[in-house]
Amino acid sequence: MTRRLLLSYLSLTLLVVLGFGISLGVTYASDQRQRAQRLFERETAVLADLVEQDIRLKDYADLPRLAGEYARLSDGRVLILDRQAKVLASAPESTTAALSDGEQRDLMTALAGGRATHMRESLTLGVQVFSVAVPAASGGTTQGAVHLAAPADEVTEAVHRMVVALAVLAFAILGCVAGIGIMLARWTIGPIRALENATDRLARGTLDTPAATDIGPPELRQLAATFNHTAKRLQLLVDQQRGFAADASHQLRTPLTALRLRLENLEPDLAQGGQANLDAALAEIDRLADMVEQLLSLARLEEEGVTPAVVDLDNIVAGRIAHWRALAAEQGVQIAVAGTPPGEVMAVPGTLEQILDNLLSNALRVAPPASTVTIDRRRLGRAGQHAVVGDVLLHVTDQGPGMTAEQRRLAFNRFWREPGAPAGGSGLGLAIVARLVQASGAHIALNEAPGGGLAAVVALRPAPTATVLSRLGQYRARHARHALRERTPATTASR
Repeated sequence: MTRRLLLSYLSLTLLVVLGFGISLGVTYASDQRQRAQRLFERETAVLADLVEQDIRLKDYADLPRLAGEYARLSDGRVLILDRQAKVLASAPESTTAALSDGEQRDLMTALAGGRATHMRESLTLGVQVFSVAVPAASGGTTQGAVHLAAPADEVTEAVHRMVVALAVLAFAILGCVAGIGIMLARWTIGPIRALENATDRLARGTLDTPAATDIGPPELRQLAATFNHTAKRLQLLVDQQRGFAADASHQLRTPLTALRLRLENLEPDLAQGGQANLDAALAEIDRLADMVEQLLSLARLEEEGVTPAVVDLDNIVAGRIAHWRALAAEQGVQIAVAGTPPGEVMAVPGTLEQILDNLLSNALRVAPPASTVTIDRRRLGRAGQHAVVGDVLLHVTDQGPGMTAEQRRLAFNRFWREPGAPAGGSGLGLAIVARLVQASGAHIALNEAPGGGLAAVVALRPAPTATVLSRLGQYRARHARHALRERTPATTASR
């Protein structure tokens, strides 16, 4: 953002400098040309007055000297003609044949009693010249004409010097604006970056240092103060939710456990036929306890800031299969593993175990006897490309009744249960799975399994390669050493 602000400052300044510089340069060049033209017109008119009498009296002896002096003073060329356009004197020696068409037209204008002043390309001098032609006349009678061709080098050089000076001044102004712009941009961006850092800390669940409210423009100070107030309220709400989760976790377990014990103690005193009602009541208590635990787990998961890390998917899958294989065998269901071991993936530690437990529990609940629940692992080949979510796929497929498209869409909603589902369950399992998958930066989808049943597909991102991890470790080590060197002796000793 600093570069964008600086670019905007420089762009506006450049437009202003170009506007003023171009207009000033054009005005200066025009003024220099007009001054030079007026000067040469005066000199040529003075020479014409001096030679008019000599031409009228046909006394041509002094004309070459006058032409030579004016040619030397103007560093150009002078022609003196009579009324028949005959060259009476020239300096340096030249003839009308050396004149350009434009210069000849200027002379014809002067012989006709008019004046002509132009910038032209001289054939004899080979440069841009001021071509001035003035009649030598008295009493309204034109006796001849005087032509002066003076180089425009001095005017051109003066304009060039002015252009260079304007360019240097423009660069100096841009440099000053760049310096001032950097200071203004940093003054403006500083509080924004502080606010960004505070927002990042808040997103991670903590706000140990509020955003600074004493730097930057008044509007940003007010924004930082408002953000700090909002952050404090959010922090208070989070703390209250954490306190509630902790208290509820302790307070709800005790009465439910006590209620179950009391109901179990009533079993000897039950009348004949009351056992079924007691079993149903105990099942409902177990279901309520399970729902409380899942709600508290979901609340804790939503309030905690979690960061994905490298976990071994192969070990996790093997561990969960070993855990559930005995229960599956009791139901006459087989758990099979397919695919190739994908290795390490990125996930929040502990979440993949819960995801697999929920998916296997749901699969075993609907799997018919003598069926198979399959865990399929796939790693897509993307050699030389950056790892993304979906490069590792984890399928948990059952051979149960499956779900319709609408049911699969609603399955991740809290407390949603499939119509006709077996007794038990709280409707929170897949909602917790979805939240765990989201926390790990992954994706989950429920698809129709080939041949019937349901396939839960979890898309994961593979862990970085060893080279990347090695570089990351080296960077963190250097950063730690740098931070250690910056600590004061008192701070180091206090540890």
